Amino acid sequence: MKRIFILLLCMMLSLAAVPASAATADQDVVSEKNYKILSCDTVDGWTVEGDIALDTEDKTEGQGCVSFTVDALKEADCTISIEAKFNPVAIRGANVLSFDFYISDPTLLWSTYILTVDLGSSATSGNHMLDWPADAFSTIDQPGWYHVELPFEHALNLDFNDGSVNFFRLYLFHVNPAEDLVDVEIKIDNIEARAPAYRNTLVESCDTPDGWSGGEGPYAAAPVIDRAVKKQGLGSLYYEVNLPQQIHLVSQKVYATPINVAGAAYVEMDVYVSDVKAFENCGYAIQFEITSSGTCDHQEYCWSLDKYVTKSGWTHIRLPISDADFCHGSNPEWAGSVDLSRIN
Repeated sequence: MKRIFILLLCMMLSLAAVPASAATADQDVVSEKNYKILSCDTVDGWTVEGDIALDTEDKTEGQGCVSFTVDALKEADCTISIEAKFNPVAIRGANVLSFDFYISDPTLLWSTYILTVDLGSSATSGNHMLDWPADAFSTIDQPGWYHVELPFEHALNLDFNDGSVNFFRLYLFHVNPAEDLVDVEIKIDNIEARAPAYRNTLVESCDTPDGWSGGEGPYAAAPVIDRAVKKQGLGSLYYEVNLPQQIHLVSQKVYATPINVAGAAYVEMDVYVSDVKAFENCGYAIQFEITSSGTCDHQEYCWSLDKYVTKSGWTHIRLPISDADFCHGSNPEWAGSVDLSRIN
């Protein structure tokens, strides 16, 4: 009989934009980091089907901004792609893309079927990138400058590498306006990635089994506390799984008072497995979930731990919110998006 032992410790959520004065004993405040991707002080590396110029007068910072003049024709769908390729920039830890955006005629945006922003690490589009949809520009309704902030967690992540960013694109296609839009001017300035100031909030110390259950069914499993084998505090949650007879284990905790982790970028925890080979024999089928519905499979973020736990013993894992799978649920009472301000 094979056995696999799993211990879960100290689940942490990293939160954004929390002032140091708001910290308490269980919060570790980390200051903001900014990463300059492109200053837009030169047109080198930029391409567009239209005219490109460096505007040194109407800018938001630095020596200038990159200005583009584009046309959208009434009688035909057209594609407008504004992109830049540049030397790789590392932005590890960032979770927000920001840039300044100017448009002389927002009608171009209203007529756009899809408008996306891409940030890539393969010097091209289609893979290794973050992709944001059109709602990033939904509030732009007047000519002029706008500051755009795009959280990584709202983007489609196509195996993005934050250690080697080298591509930026603004992409409009299926444009079919009511009238020709000729000589529409678009300007871009001050492209940055940002890791906002955040606090680490202790969600679960794992020092007591109180509140932990397995729900219903034959696979329910409430943990015991191991006082000797632990990473911090008084102990760790301990589970013993008999393989291959026991093919499932379910353990969960519902919090009567929801936890506000709005702006969270990561979930962190310490995980122990006694035999990673037995873990492999399970098909790496350990899943971790957080919800704001008070139950599973509704308003849920979930991660498979297979790519994080690759060795026997202890592993500290960091689960990006942006990499989580999402389950909104089918019950109208609980269906909807995850609300990080009330995780329970």
